[in-house]
Amino acid sequence: MPAANDQSLLGPHGLLLGPDNYPIAAPVAQLAPKGCIDGFSPPNRFFGWAGFLNAPADLRTRIVIKLGDEIIGSGEPTFDRPDVMGAPQPAGFVIDATRVLSHEEIASGALTAEATAGPHNGPLLIPSYIASRSFDFVALSYLARSSGWDRNDVSALVGYAEAEEFSHAAKRKLLAMLAVLNKGSRSRRLEELAASASIGLKDAAVIGAPVAARSLTEAEVVARFEGLGHNCEFAFAQRHFGSDPTSLLRWASIPYDLLIKGLQNRFSGVGDPTYTTFEPFWDDGEYATRDTRYDMAAHTHERDVPKHRYEALFTQHCKRLAWLRRAFVESLEESVKIFVRVDYEPLTEAQAHALFGEMNKYGRNRLLIVRADRERSGAVETLRPDLCVGYISSFSRWEAVDKYVQHDSWLAMLRNALAHFVD
Repeated sequence: MPAANDQSLLGPHGLLLGPDNYPIAAPVAQLAPKGCIDGFSPPNRFFGWAGFLNAPADLRTRIVIKLGDEIIGSGEPTFDRPDVMGAPQPAGFVIDATRVLSHEEIASGALTAEATAGPHNGPLLIPSYIASRSFDFVALSYLARSSGWDRNDVSALVGYAEAEEFSHAAKRKLLAMLAVLNKGSRSRRLEELAASASIGLKDAAVIGAPVAARSLTEAEVVARFEGLGHNCEFAFAQRHFGSDPTSLLRWASIPYDLLIKGLQNRFSGVGDPTYTTFEPFWDDGEYATRDTRYDMAAHTHERDVPKHRYEALFTQHCKRLAWLRRAFVESLEESVKIFVRVDYEPLTEAQAHALFGEMNKYGRNRLLIVRADRERSGAVETLRPDLCVGYISSFSRWEAVDKYVQHDSWLAMLRNALAHFVD
């Protein structure tokens, strides 16, 4: 019988071939999945990405989504996400649950997801904002059922807030208003709920459960923020701590003045082939997409593109840019994330206020300006409500951004920043 460490005799998926090519058990190195649930779209749709780096190309990944012990959905990734995986298998998925899910169920914190591929398996990240968005509706409904309210009036407001065309930012403002109005209630639990809803401490306040403090994980901390370009340093920091969100400017560079112009124009036309180039951009041969109007160059993680595939890949990346542009505008309008702008040449306070002003034409947004100062590493100061400056020990280097990111300094600064912003 061949030795178990004879790699030349390994068959597909890590199976050792014995006599007559009959597979026998062999030790298989356990691979952990990378990926997360990016979002939940009521009443039953989940989307995100998942995969196993270094797994064989023919080993398919399967995602299983559970609510407690109940399996509510499963499926396989069906479209490429080279921005987060770079693996040969598809990584992006959209999965419809087997039944309609209530906001109470999503907000309960009982949602889990895992990925499997042959002998490999492990959990997927579910960011805290998945539950907190549903919590907005749960809290509003809870207030509507409480004593001392005109239930018909408040129920009408609930229905109005949940209408599809109603923005998330407006829903949150309505919830906060109702919570503040209800502060005089004699119900201690209702007071806690109202306070939680109005000041944004939603992660620990779940209907039917006691309010308890909970520290956010590293991945949950960095997932609360969204990058605004300059370069990809913050993107690498997010990836280091286990978060790989999708965003227009996460892997892109864009000068400050053209970022202002893009915000003024709602980044109209991004993804239009007329304004887009797709060609090798970095010394290692990686292709970049570049919007010629905004000098916005973004990683594609594509290399060695053959001529016969160029047009198809160019079209694919243009469509992806158009989708990311729409998602970015929606993110600004919904005002869910805290936006992060990094400039190696520090922005002046006037520039910071100008950028903040353009963002707030979309909704009540929050902005964190990042500067480098070894003596103030981790510190955060408020310039005005919802506009802060945070400090890391030093910036990375242009020639090798991923190798010189000060991860611990970034995490300390982001944790401190959360205390300065109100949801």
